[in-house]
Amino acid sequence: MPWLKEQRKMSDRTARLYMQLARERGAIEAKMATVANLTMGDAIRFLAEAERAEDLRYVCNTVLKLFNGELLPDFNTLHGVFSGRGDLSISQ
Repeated sequence: MPWLKEQRKMSDRTARLYMQLARERGAIEAKMATVANLTMGDAIRFLAEAERAEDLRYVCNTVLKLFNGELLPDFNTLHGVFSGRGDLSISQ
């Protein structure tokens, strides 16, 4: 982030956090409709919880596809499931 370094108004970490909040603005605004006072910390925690839930759904769906024979059980598939997201080889 060369521009950010020139400005020196915030750290890279803070800038990345603000960019993440901006990218997820729709989800945050939807959450604000159900919460009276959503702080920035609450929004960050909400996004982290949503990401963990999405990761869990991904793993569960991938394991189900493996058991149902919808995925080729190769190393890349298994590595993607157990180490986070990865490219999956889908057999049709």
